[in-house]
Amino acid sequence: MWLAFRAETRQALKELENATDRVLAIVTGALVDSALTDILKKELSPTISTHVTQVQANFFQPEGPLGNFGAKISLAYLLGLLTEEAYLDLLTFKNIRNMFAHYSEHNSFEVQKVKDRCANFKLVDSRVVLPSAWIEHDGKREYSGSISADPALPGFNLGLPDCDEVKSTARGRFLGTAKLFCANLEVFLIDIPPGMAKHKPII
Repeated sequence: MWLAFRAETRQALKELENATDRVLAIVTGALVDSALTDILKKELSPTISTHVTQVQANFFQPEGPLGNFGAKISLAYLLGLLTEEAYLDLLTFKNIRNMFAHYSEHNSFEVQKVKDRCANFKLVDSRVVLPSAWIEHDGKREYSGSISADPALPGFNLGLPDCDEVKSTARGRFLGTAKLFCANLEVFLIDIPPGMAKHKPII
């Protein structure tokens, strides 16, 4: 079992604990979008040069072919980086993020349309689980999440001590889904301990 998030992601998630629903939706959307962007850059151009960096900058700028979150999700699926279930969950995640970002009436996870969409998440029900052990981090128990492998499934499960509570509310399901994707995408970007070779799909 390992800590699930890069330090900057862990800090951002901690800061979001008391954020408004709109801020939480938009910022976690940006976290997942950023991690997916890093994955695609690495997959599309494993060798970095000045020219590759320039081409990537053009492709991933907001007006570029891969500037849109939805385009990145679709390409990741076509490259075999996502299972169909993960692909559909990410599309739902993107749509909820967009509801908060673009429509003033969608300002809470208690809005019925938002609640209904959060109920559609699948992976949070099967892949967010109780931690199999606690982790000490900086002299404290780690509550932000830990990962564990299941040989029968691609990617990693996310261990959260409040996993049942997470699954019971729309806000919890959205945040749990964001954490699950961030954890799996970020682990794919770093060197995994021996015996845990990188593989596709990521989740």
